[in-house]
Amino acid sequence: MDSLSSHSSRDDGQVTATTDSQKIWHAPKSAAQDLAGLLQHLDAADSSNFLDALVNQGAGVEPLFREVFEPAARCLGGLWEDDCCDDFGVAAALARLQLEARRLSLTLGDDCPAEFPGSARHPGHVVLVVSQPGEMHGLSCTLGSELFLRDGWDVICEIPRSDNALREILHENWIDVLDLSVSTALRRDQQLAAIRFTIRAARAASRNPKLAVIVDGRSFFERPQAYRDVGADIGCCTSCDLVPAALNWLRAHQLEPGVDTIDRLSAQA
Repeated sequence: MDSLSSHSSRDDGQVTATTDSQKIWHAPKSAAQDLAGLLQHLDAADSSNFLDALVNQGAGVEPLFREVFEPAARCLGGLWEDDCCDDFGVAAALARLQLEARRLSLTLGDDCPAEFPGSARHPGHVVLVVSQPGEMHGLSCTLGSELFLRDGWDVICEIPRSDNALREILHENWIDVLDLSVSTALRRDQQLAAIRFTIRAARAASRNPKLAVIVDGRSFFERPQAYRDVGADIGCCTSCDLVPAALNWLRAHQLEPGVDTIDRLSAQA
């Protein structure tokens, strides 16, 4: 039987040993707020050095995305809501976060298998990662595409300007999963009706009649059941739930790689 080890405080940003064979890193409670502040500095090295320090403490990609990147984005949104940061400041900070997400995903490439315990990591399924047409913030897309790539998926990442542009992508490509995201920083509750229309149009245009639709972003973090209101199959509170949620949905509907090969080849003919 595994022996339990002592737990470290969530304040110290250190690795918590839960069993003899598993260690889990947790971010310091102030990490997201601290990063949000550093992202507004002119010198990009400040935020890079801060994140590198967390990596040196044992942070991996998935906990960084879930416990630091996404909460930092919501902190930036809070600053905007309080008139402490303008639109440009939020957009610039989120763009810097996107660059950091890509950099750290490449830097920590060797930890990829451990990031997804239990994941089969089978290539073959195709995910289309897009922002809601008209959405200016692309952090959710970056985080989602990095996580799907690390799990061995074929990833198409686009920023469609309109519903028509999204429909064209779905009509021209066989897509197993559509990951449709809104801002990680700001609430987009007023766009739920538009998202519902986008999803309905996407299903109608898809070459795959069994297209799975996942939605994520701050609106779905704060209202986890809102995915039902927009007609999605799954709603994710964090980008780190995307891969396991997509795999579980496909398996539940018996859409493992190879099962739909005949349908796929027929649709692409």
